[in-house]
Amino acid sequence: MVRGNTQMRRIENDSSRQVAFTKRRNGLLKKLSSFHFFVMLTLLSHCQAS
Repeated sequence: MVRGNTQMRRIENDSSRQVAFTKRRNGLLKKLSSFHFFVMLTLLSHCQAS
């Protein structure tokens, strides 16, 4: 299934722009945290196997 194209445009309302930024930042931090956990887990398992 293909997603439709979306137009990027500035969010004029300051409050809405701040909410969108906060949600995007929190989503990225969540992904970064899970990635960091996965890398540390992988490193620990390799260290214990040696």
